[in-house]
Amino acid sequence: MIGSAKELQVTVCSDRSIRVQQTPVTGLDFEHPSLNLTELQQQTIEVLTNMLRQNRLTDPKEFQALGYNLYSVLFDNKIGKELTDFLQGGYYDR
Repeated sequence: MIGSAKELQVTVCSDRSIRVQQTPVTGLDFEHPSLNLTELQQQTIEVLTNMLRQNRLTDPKEFQALGYNLYSVLFDNKIGKELTDFLQGGYYDR
């Protein structure tokens, strides 16, 4: 195998804290104190996730809407900035 396997794990806990870890550990390992969702984001994610579980998402725009909302909640914040800085800082083996 060329290179080494990498895994990035983002865990959203029941208390809405977010834990980010990379295996093997190379510098990206931190906890973000809270996941801030607006009521609209939470309802949109819940509805689209339920539709996905029931195999009812059919239009690519429905998948995009779910993806945009998840990205916004998980990565349009300090976590996303840290991840971008980490990846651009040369810590990631390409």
